[in-house]
Amino acid sequence: MRSLRHAAAALIGAALVAAAPPPAAAAAPLERLVERYSPILMLKRNDDLPCGKSGEQYLPASVEIMLGNPDVKLVLRRKGRNVLVKLGPTSSDIAGLDENYYLDEPGVPYRPRCTYARESQRLTRGRRPVVYAHLARQPGLPGLALQYWFYYWFNRFNDLHESDWEGIQLAFEASTVEEALARGPTRVAYAQHGGGELADWDDDKLERRGTHPVVYVSSGSHASQYERALYLGRGRQGSGLGCDDTRPESFAVRPVPILVPTSGAASWLTYRGHWGQYARGYSSGVTGPNRKARWDMPFAWMSGLRTSTPTMPVSQAAGPTVTDFFCGAVSGLATVGDFVGNRGWALGMILTALLLVAAVPVWRTTWNPAPAEPLRQKRAGGQLLRASTRLYARYAASMLAIVVVIVALAVALTRTLQLARENAGVHLKIPLGDPGIDSFSTFVLLAPAYPLSLLLVGSPLIALLRHIDAGEPARPWAALREVLPLLPRLAGVGLLALLVLGLLEATVVGLPYAVKKGVDWTFAGQEVVFERRGVRDVLAASSRRVRGRWWGVAGVGLALFFIGAVVGPLAGALLIALTGIPLWTINFVGLAFFALTLPFMVTAVTLMYLDPRRAGAAPGAGPVPMGSAQHTAAPS
Repeated sequence: MRSLRHAAAALIGAALVAAAPPPAAAAAPLERLVERYSPILMLKRNDDLPCGKSGEQYLPASVEIMLGNPDVKLVLRRKGRNVLVKLGPTSSDIAGLDENYYLDEPGVPYRPRCTYARESQRLTRGRRPVVYAHLARQPGLPGLALQYWFYYWFNRFNDLHESDWEGIQLAFEASTVEEALARGPTRVAYAQHGGGELADWDDDKLERRGTHPVVYVSSGSHASQYERALYLGRGRQGSGLGCDDTRPESFAVRPVPILVPTSGAASWLTYRGHWGQYARGYSSGVTGPNRKARWDMPFAWMSGLRTSTPTMPVSQAAGPTVTDFFCGAVSGLATVGDFVGNRGWALGMILTALLLVAAVPVWRTTWNPAPAEPLRQKRAGGQLLRASTRLYARYAASMLAIVVVIVALAVALTRTLQLARENAGVHLKIPLGDPGIDSFSTFVLLAPAYPLSLLLVGSPLIALLRHIDAGEPARPWAALREVLPLLPRLAGVGLLALLVLGLLEATVVGLPYAVKKGVDWTFAGQEVVFERRGVRDVLAASSRRVRGRWWGVAGVGLALFFIGAVVGPLAGALLIALTGIPLWTINFVGLAFFALTLPFMVTAVTLMYLDPRRAGAAPGAGPVPMGSAQHTAAPS
């Protein structure tokens, strides 16, 4: 079945690549200019049409798919009410109408599902893609601007709305079309959300095929980009808030250029209303080209554009970076907004529920007293967190020395895998440091396994705490040496547990059980380091330790997940949105935050593991000597 989808996508791409017919020899100069510089669009390939969102669902189309369409309504918004004017309005029906009118497509924009994708693909089937060309001059300024406008049936980005008008603009230092043909363009501007990006005609970032500029279309948002990349919008200078994806694989589309009049009452070009239904917020239909500032003031618009757009840096860290989190978090919040739609009360209920979930455990737990040593004590959740903080402060030098080694090894491993993939032709699907829009979802799916993976990575810190528990000096190098022979066992436990959790989560219905087992296996790292258990025994032993206090362990694990995997990246995401700090710096700060909180998180779980109320332990039991029977290495 998948091979059929691939074949269908390939046939669609091949049909769209066909070049437009060459202009006739006697074509007017303006028609020759329009044809000479008409753009080539690169759209992200989608092998899961019609509903798959992994690539582009919409093609640049003629407005004929909207006008005269019996499923489209012409609506007048008057005194807070929508009044139906006509079904299937034509170009002449909308000519001259003002901003109180809306063209309402079938569907609900903030809950699009697959409605708009199916309809667009039905309407564009068998039609050539179209681009509208417009020659603009600005009063009082020399030069010509040749604009190309792209129309899409729907915008599926963080802001969902019916219809989408995008485009590019070429600037000529010429007073006539003939001069423009002779001299060629000097600058080009690609529209992106509420702003755009400038380039010189001979700029390296501008790809051209002959005289035709190549436009990489951002999947879903249709923002025009210069290269294949994951672009990060900070929400300033019209960049949009979120991430635009133009990465491979993509296919080329050569739209047929249609020259529209530069003046006069040209039916739909005189329509000042909205190309889409009325909705609150960002889901309301957009206005057409003639209502955009660049239509009449092309050079004033270009003067305010950016000269670059930040792209996602390649991760040098082990795991998702702050910039990964930013993309996914913005997308996730937009999804919540889409679900809420126009129902403000629903958003209020969601926020209230989140506040209660966070506040109730803090209010109900005990915080005092919280002595750090001895390690084996009965502690409530609040006492556990405070004792972990004091223990961390007491042994900070030793713990941070270990963290430096852990982070250096993790960065080196990630970089080695990246170099192997880039230079040695080794095509491994490695999620580490692979920027993507679904990174926030990845955080959520990894939550059940977070304490387990955290403790396997932080096993040298567990060894250091074992030395402290046994009354031995807290020497970081001794802890590192102790863990070295245990690494194969730790890796085996980690791979086995993550495989089982991954299979459970893949079934979707098994997700609740995956959460349960993730909590059950919280103490896997401690069972290896403290008890020297083998791979086959570790997970069962951890489950016995958790038995009878599952909710308490889960609550502490959730708090640690929030501290280690959410607070730092969330703060970094705010820095991205609110400041101009370089992205690599923000990613480094995110990595440093994780490194600094790692000892605290490992300490908290280890103290919980050493709680004398655990199953099978006598209250007040002391440290287990290294030479005891319990420290006999179990078979692995």
